[in-house]
Amino acid sequence: MEFDLTEQRKSFHTLWNNVAFHINTDSERFSQPIIKMIGPKDSGKTRLAQEIARTYPNVLYLSFEGQTREDALALFQQMYLKNHAPISDWEQAADAYMKEHEIGYKLLIWEDEHNPVQNECYHAFSKYLREDSAFVVFCMIEEGDIEIYESIFSVRYRTLAEYCKLFAAYEKKDIVRLFGLTEGIPAVAKELDTEKNYEENLRTLLAFDSAFSTYLPQLLRETFRAPESYYPIIASIACGKHRLSEIAKDVGFPNNKCGTYLDALIKHGFVREEKSEPGAWARYYLANSYYIAWGRYVYGMQNLQIATPDLLMQMVKESIDEAVALPALHAACIRYIQQKPKFEYWLRSPDSNRIKKAVPVKLWNGTTVILDYYDSDDSDSLIGIFPHGLDKRYTIDDYEQITEAISQHEGLDSAQILLFSLYRFSDWIVHKAARNALLYAVTIERLKY
Repeated sequence: MEFDLTEQRKSFHTLWNNVAFHINTDSERFSQPIIKMIGPKDSGKTRLAQEIARTYPNVLYLSFEGQTREDALALFQQMYLKNHAPISDWEQAADAYMKEHEIGYKLLIWEDEHNPVQNECYHAFSKYLREDSAFVVFCMIEEGDIEIYESIFSVRYRTLAEYCKLFAAYEKKDIVRLFGLTEGIPAVAKELDTEKNYEENLRTLLAFDSAFSTYLPQLLRETFRAPESYYPIIASIACGKHRLSEIAKDVGFPNNKCGTYLDALIKHGFVREEKSEPGAWARYYLANSYYIAWGRYVYGMQNLQIATPDLLMQMVKESIDEAVALPALHAACIRYIQQKPKFEYWLRSPDSNRIKKAVPVKLWNGTTVILDYYDSDDSDSLIGIFPHGLDKRYTIDDYEQITEAISQHEGLDSAQILLFSLYRFSDWIVHKAARNALLYAVTIERLKY
C-alpha cells in the first residue's frame, strides 16, 4: 500500500482543526524512498505524522525524544520484536525487523535532531532503501539539506489567504486581527470557529484557559527548566522594548543576565536579533505575532481575564491594530516578496545579506512616504509599499505620491513596485498595473506564504 494523501489533503484543507500543508513533489504519491517533512517550529509536524500513523495500518512510528540508546532499543523490541532474542544495537534491530515483518511495512521516523539515537537507527535501516523499496523512511526536521532522491513534505502555518477563505464573511481588518493573534499556528488557531463572529472568537482567545493563553508557556516549559524567568523578557519585547539595555531595565535584570536569557531565546527560535549593519547594536524582536500578542494580552493579565474580561477586550481593541495586526500583515507581505521567484531574481546581483529596510522619503510638500521594503543593487530596485492602517484604501493621490517618492529616491525606470492592500484596488490602479510591467497590485487574498 502506498501513501496516497490525495483525499487526506482535501480534508486537511477543509477542516480547521487540522494542520495546513503541501507536498513539493511531481506526483500525488510518495515515490521516493526518503521523504523529509520540513516545517517551522509549532507548525504541526508531529500532529500530521500522528495522523498518517493512525490512517495507515502499515506504519512504524518511532520517537526517540528523551530516550537513551538502551531505552530506545528496549522499547523498539517490546513493540515490534517481542519474540526475538535480546538485541544490542540498531543494526541487529533493523535486520530482525526486516526478516520478521512483511516487506510492505512502511517506516516513519520522528527525527529528533538533538538525539544521536535517531541517526543510528536511520543508518541501520538505510541499507534497505532502494528506488524499488517497498517501504519509506519519513524524517521530521525543522530545516536541512535536501538530496535529489528525497521528496519534500512541507508543513507550514496557515496563511492570510487561507484565513480569508475560512472567514469569508468577515471584514478584512478583522481577518488580519485574528491572524495576528494566532499567526496561523494550528495549536492556537484551532479554537477559532468560522461559525462565530469576530468578537466571539476574540473572547474565546482571551480566556485564561484558552490555547492562546496556555500554548506559549507550554512551549517554554518544554524548552527551559525555569520558563517563568523568560516571561518578563517576552512581555518587555512585546511592549516595544527592543534594545538590551531597555529590556534589562524594564524587567529589572542586570545586562549580562538579560543577555544570557536573550541568547537562549534566540537559540530556540522565540526571539530574533537584527542589526542595521555589521558591528551595530542589536535590536531584539519576537519571532512571530502570536508571541507578541501573548506578551501584551496574557502575561500579567490573568486577573483581568478572570474577573473583568470586558475590560481586557476593550484594551485589546484599542491597541491590537498597531501592536499586533499591522506587524503580522507586514511580515506576510515580506514573505510574499521573498518567496516569489520572479521577485527574488529581479535584482541582477542578488545578495541574501543585503539589508532590506524601510526608507522614509520626504516630498517637497512636507509629506513623508515610507518605502516599506527596499532592496537595491547597482542597477535595479525592488520596493514594497505596505498598508499602514487596516482601513487604508489607495487613491490616485496616494499612488502619485508613492511614485513621486520612488522617483525622487531611486528613479522609476529601474524600480519594480509592489503595492499591497487589504481591499480590492480601484479600477484606475488596476489599469495602471496592467499597463506597467514593473507595477504589481497585491491584495490580501494573494498572501499565500
